[in-house]
Amino acid sequence: MIPLIIISIVLLIFFSLTWFIKPSPKTKLYRAITAGGVDDSIPSECIVKRRDVSAMNLVFAGDPIDPADFDIFVVYGNSMKMANINNKDLILVRQLFGREKYQIEATPVLVFEIDRSMEDGVCKDCSVEFKLRKFISYVNVTTSFPEWFGNLKNKRDDLKEKEDFISNAFSTCVKKYEKMDKTNSHDFQLIFSETLKEGELTYSFHPMKLLYGKVEYVIDHRKMPQ
Repeated sequence: MIPLIIISIVLLIFFSLTWFIKPSPKTKLYRAITAGGVDDSIPSECIVKRRDVSAMNLVFAGDPIDPADFDIFVVYGNSMKMANINNKDLILVRQLFGREKYQIEATPVLVFEIDRSMEDGVCKDCSVEFKLRKFISYVNVTTSFPEWFGNLKNKRDDLKEKEDFISNAFSTCVKKYEKMDKTNSHDFQLIFSETLKEGELTYSFHPMKLLYGKVEYVIDHRKMPQ
């Protein structure tokens, strides 16, 4: 009789614990992406653990979203605050292929591969492989800078005071990638982008070959279920 009572008590405790203690939410490993300079806001590892997004019912603008349709990254840094992407947020990215890379409209946030060929800075040694930049415009290097920038500043009057900085960034980028152009065609397209650095907007150019994809959705880490 006593053994039966003991077994009953043990079973009662077991089922009570099973009922009241919720299982820990599933986690998953995601790639990190830097929203800042390639020499700051970079985690020690390129893969980080976060709540498993696939287990969530994601709805954006009233439409259900399947996370499996996207690449998911964890954001480090706040250089995309102007696009409502903040440190620790998760972003859902659609990879771009072929002509898609040349058909970007409006000003989406883009994902670029970090250029490992950099000769200065820690870029060539860092673990993270991707960074975020906000799209402004395409530019073909066969077009003179004054012609291209003249057309652009008619649409973006705020860029006029940054002309010298942007001109120098353009020249530096063109010289760098002309040296790397194995076809010697000297005919390639760049993407002109913006980002925040120490609270101020700054601008940069990136070759099309480093463009990975476009941010489609953002999961605010503060609103993620725990």
